Amino acid sequence: MVHQTAANAYETYWGDRMTGAKTLLSYITDLLNTPVHKMSITFSYKTKYPQNAADWVLSRQNSVDTLILEGKYCDEKDVHHVLDKFRVTNTLYLGVSTSGSFQRSITAQLNRIQLVNTPWLTIDHLLDMNSSVIVIDKTRFTNRDMNRFLKCWVNGGHPRLRRLSLEMEPIRLEVLTEGLDMTVVRRETHKRYIVNERETVTIGDSWDIRRDRTASILDYEMEFGLRKLFSLVVWPDSKGNRYDL
Repeated sequence: MVHQTAANAYETYWGDRMTGAKTLLSYITDLLNTPVHKMSITFSYKTKYPQNAADWVLSRQNSVDTLILEGKYCDEKDVHHVLDKFRVTNTLYLGVSTSGSFQRSITAQLNRIQLVNTPWLTIDHLLDMNSSVIVIDKTRFTNRDMNRFLKCWVNGGHPRLRRLSLEMEPIRLEVLTEGLDMTVVRRETHKRYIVNERETVTIGDSWDIRRDRTASILDYEMEFGLRKLFSLVVWPDSKGNRYDL
């Protein structure tokens, strides 16, 4: 059954939702001669729709631009199944509640990775990533962990990195910056950093670090004391704007 809800909007009703989704997607993608651009899956113990939906899309194409995985209840085997099968080319959002024993390396070179509900994530997982923008909701990372990451970056690691933002233990600069040549920069006027066409970061006071001719800005509001938000941007920005220490 089809019900028109607005001039250009329709709602459909099916006895079996998966059959309905397959029918509509087949018709639309064939009519427009276009692949599925974004795949959004909500996991639940009550249904096998996520795995079935993933397998069906993969029977028609071998990759998607954006993959979004969410859900409070899931069979972790299904999460692995979807991540194993899909080749994501642009953005991965992983927001599935998983156990601390869940393990997954994310090594694909993407434009954006966003991780939520990932208590299993270790600094080694972060060191394996090589994407442009990495955003992580909460981590167990320590200052020594992030010092290790910064030293890896200084030595040539993560060449695609443009922005990293994550929550960690309270930042202690003397530990975080140990062994690194960093400079405190105080700004009366904030500086804009263009991450991409949809996202811009405003930088106030910061700690700056140099690798070859590229400067990285560690945004840190020192006047407010200890914070848990670690935010890093790497110059030049997406528009080619450079920054000299």
